Amino acid sequence: MKRRILWLSLLVALAVVGAGCGRQANSKTGHKDSQSTKVADRTGNKQATATKAETPKPSALTTLLSPLMGKNAEDPSTQSHNELTYSQFYYQHNNWYWRLSSKAQKTIVGGKITTLSGDSSEYKLTGKQTNGDKFTVKLTWYSSNQSYWLKSSTPKFNRAYVVGDTNGSWTTGAPTALIGTWSTHIYKPAPSKYDDAETLKKAPYSRTRFFISDQGIDGQKDSFTPKYTVYDTGNGWGANDATTYKQLSDNTYLLRTTSSGRLFNVYKVTLKNKQLTVAGGESDLANLNKVSSKPGQAFGFDNSSALHLTSKQLDNWINRHLSDFNRDSHQVKQASFMADTDKKGRVTVDVYDYGRNIPVAPRVGRFRVTAMGVLEGQEAGDTIWWPVSDDPTN
Repeated sequence: MKRRILWLSLLVALAVVGAGCGRQANSKTGHKDSQSTKVADRTGNKQATATKAETPKPSALTTLLSPLMGKNAEDPSTQSHNELTYSQFYYQHNNWYWRLSSKAQKTIVGGKITTLSGDSSEYKLTGKQTNGDKFTVKLTWYSSNQSYWLKSSTPKFNRAYVVGDTNGSWTTGAPTALIGTWSTHIYKPAPSKYDDAETLKKAPYSRTRFFISDQGIDGQKDSFTPKYTVYDTGNGWGANDATTYKQLSDNTYLLRTTSSGRLFNVYKVTLKNKQLTVAGGESDLANLNKVSSKPGQAFGFDNSSALHLTSKQLDNWINRHLSDFNRDSHQVKQASFMADTDKKGRVTVDVYDYGRNIPVAPRVGRFRVTAMGVLEGQEAGDTIWWPVSDDPTN
């Protein structure tokens, strides 16, 4: 009997040990599963956090600050002691916050924004830091909202930030693919309350050109008459010294210019299908075509068809613009064209009006085609050449 009890005890003990081993093996597997679950949970939590990012409620603050929610690096021209700072506006717990930080000092100033005042491009933001201290910062938009300046008296600073710049690093010059003259087609601009009705009647069309070089970025907006004759040549957008750039993606770049070492302008440009779209410049800068590999070509095109016209085609081109060239009205009854060549080998055409009942036909004007394919005109009795047209199809 004792022997049977002993054997039974041994069998029970072995069963317990076996069960224990099974539990140990299973616990290891279970531990791994638990770890996997925790990792999945952490990933899921991150995704949930990203999914549950707060949508700012509509307000004046939201309209102003939504484009600035990225962490923007300070422009090199305003950095103090080579200390790179970052500005970031963010929305949390139904409130807007701002943080100015640096790698060395971490958070410099910032907290919840409580009030907004100002309008147009200059605003004043007031807020409260976590320690209860108040802060006031003035925000000024520049470059059609591609850059902004922050100014404060406590702590004292006046710094510039470029929207989309995350590290403060720029490449000198401009990308080779962008250097040159870019142009819109002749278009009819949307009317503005600032436009003079009489001028719009005389010049209802416009064309904008955008010039990119290593030395700077400029542009010009010209106006045209109803017959597509040049009515007025626009002024440049401003003098700047140098160009630097940053590539944001395969097709998109930030172009930055300075003046006397200070940030002057910023443009966000996208080159796609050989067309350039510009943000941060003048209006109507969408789908520009490169008309010259040289920057600053206000009129004319590389390989212009105007350089290969027959005499008849040239006369027809001039004839279409006789009535309104050089911002003047001309009543021509019977035009007669007389071709010649100037000292530089350019073709010139004198136009006379043989429809007048007078002994000597008056000369209406003189015309020539430049090396860039620009038809220029000179009033009779004048010495100034004025661009008339650079497209023989118009």
